[in-house]
Amino acid sequence: MAPIIYNLFPRLAGSVDRWLEHTRRARDLGFDWIYLNPFTRPGFSGSLYAVQEHRKVCADFLPRKSSKDGISEIRRFLDGVRKLGLKPAMDLVIIDKATGPVKYKPASKPPIVVPRP
Repeated sequence: MAPIIYNLFPRLAGSVDRWLEHTRRARDLGFDWIYLNPFTRPGFSGSLYAVQEHRKVCADFLPRKSSKDGISEIRRFLDGVRKLGLKPAMDLVIIDKATGPVKYKPASKPPIVVPRP
């Protein structure tokens, strides 16, 4: 049977502590997967698809009293999705990197990996 996927768009769903409300409603409507658009910290443009920091949740989606990076809140949400019997999927944006302050320093000489036949 094909998956029935509910698209939870963070900008419409609000704070991560409210996402399970939407997930319960999706389950009650017969959806079996929750697809989550990007929720990581965006760069200058504000687009969730122009990620500045992959390891931090966009502050727009965090409750007032939350962890520094928001990852524990996302983990709680994903645990809740699974407890409801649904499967989570998310959009991992790795093609683009936003402009703005960068906290990443590339290695001076990255290792060369030669694939083995």
